[in-house]
Amino acid sequence: MSGPGTFLGLEIARRGITANRKSMDTAGHNIANANNSDYSRQEAVHSVSTPLSTTSLQIGSSLGTGVEVQEIRRIRNEYLDSQVRDSTSSMKFWEGRQTVLEQVESIFPEPEGRGLQKVMVNFFSDWHDLNNSPQDAGIKSAVVESGKELSRLLRDSNQQLVNVEESITGSTKDGEKIKSGKIGDIVSRVNELTGQIKDVTENITSVRRQGQEPNDMLDKRDGMLNELAGYIPVRVQEINEDGGIKVTMSYGDSQVKLISGAGKQVVRNTASVELSGSDMTLKSGGENITLTGEDIINNGSGSLVGTISAWQSNNNYIDDIDKLAVSAANAVNALYSPDNGGASNFLEFKGDEGAANIYVNNEYINSPAGLDGTQALNIARLQNREEVPGIIRSTASGEINITQANESNIFKDVNFEFKQDGGSTDAEASYDKNAKTMTVTTDWDNNTPSISSLENIINEEFAGKGIETRVAVKSSDSFSTIDLKGKDFSYDPENEDDRDVLGLSNTLGGEYQGFISKIGSEVKSAGSMVENQDAILQQSKGLQESVSGVSLDEELSQIIQFQYGYQASARVMTTVDNLLDTLINRMAV
Repeated sequence: MSGPGTFLGLEIARRGITANRKSMDTAGHNIANANNSDYSRQEAVHSVSTPLSTTSLQIGSSLGTGVEVQEIRRIRNEYLDSQVRDSTSSMKFWEGRQTVLEQVESIFPEPEGRGLQKVMVNFFSDWHDLNNSPQDAGIKSAVVESGKELSRLLRDSNQQLVNVEESITGSTKDGEKIKSGKIGDIVSRVNELTGQIKDVTENITSVRRQGQEPNDMLDKRDGMLNELAGYIPVRVQEINEDGGIKVTMSYGDSQVKLISGAGKQVVRNTASVELSGSDMTLKSGGENITLTGEDIINNGSGSLVGTISAWQSNNNYIDDIDKLAVSAANAVNALYSPDNGGASNFLEFKGDEGAANIYVNNEYINSPAGLDGTQALNIARLQNREEVPGIIRSTASGEINITQANESNIFKDVNFEFKQDGGSTDAEASYDKNAKTMTVTTDWDNNTPSISSLENIINEEFAGKGIETRVAVKSSDSFSTIDLKGKDFSYDPENEDDRDVLGLSNTLGGEYQGFISKIGSEVKSAGSMVENQDAILQQSKGLQESVSGVSLDEELSQIIQFQYGYQASARVMTTVDNLLDTLINRMAV
């Protein structure tokens, strides 16, 4: 008769003690990492140990040998991991955009503080005072000082917007890689993370090939992947059972491979962003993605593109403040026509036209008494009216600006009619003062006039009527290319649709208010989206936590369970030991 052996009971008890001890150790490891956001709950998986086979009819075909810990399993849901990474990318896009836009918003302290709005109001108010006392030297000095304050604030606003741009791109020049600023910092951190992920992946595959589970290394890698997803949208694919992965940066259909492989064959590509005009291109491993593309910006993923999106908005703000400065200078200078032989321009540009180069004419800074107040009232009115009262503007061939320098403001309600007449040989223009209608008639198809000839016709029509006209032509193209060709068109300045068609500028005050409103709405929108996306992210993390998170109550109850199991197995061992002691030492030989 054959049996399982006298000492089998001891082995079964030993295995029970070992399994329960490992389970308690695992529960203790969980409790120790309960506050580690990257940690995934682990559990010891118990399984029946290999049974002892026997042919004894009394015992049967096999006999259990106890329990063993098959593996320390890491509780993780890959679908939820992917969802958390996607939500992180979306939230960080808006957070990156919000951070920059809030910098921009702080540049314009509206409505509180002495921002451009108050300075502009003060500037035109001083011109109004000058109209009431055109010879007052003190008021003339006040006009010059308010003009200096306005121009200085425009320059400062431009410079601060440029500073925001430099905080994003550093000192990078066109055609260079961005190595500093917010974008340079992001790219540097992305490369650091990909290097660390590569190293951890090599260790993971090495451990797995030895038949062990590198659970804590996997948690560390997932934590780095989550951080990476905050900078750029990533897709993670496990390529083999050893833990090798493929990590790609994905913007819609555009993808760039960052990491791929397993073991010592893991390949990692470094990323860089290159500035080229108004575009930024990400390069990695011979692949390129233009990050300033509309489809990528609208995709809204990762703080890298969120920062680039804010950079684009900041560039638009720089253009807007430049346009405001140019509009203010052109509007004031168009009406300012001194009779005393002084400088024809009150505001001037020292360099390219734009907010960075706007100044009050040095002649009036040095001698405010030379300021002419003849047109002071018209200039004061610019705050609440179009700076160029009548504008015919073509999207195809440039523009013709018609202005006047008297108080009658004759163009304020003028209708411009363009009519086709197959019998005319040249353009004809007529102005009906009562109807306030300027009519231009020509054979648009067969004999179109040049801009210069139309210029002469308009000037001749107003000659001798007490109305000074100036026609500024910004293109030498044929007037026939104007998009009103072949149409009858009547322009009504009170009609917004007509105003949009001809591109009539807003009031200076309205233009600035629109600029501020745009900044405010974009900051508010970014803030709202941060809150919305963060709520989605927290929901995704909550679902992930319900699967992978550590519950202290659950772990403590399991420790008690495994403690009882440990004690029971120890009792079995003590009992078997007593039996063996009796059998070996106390039975008669």
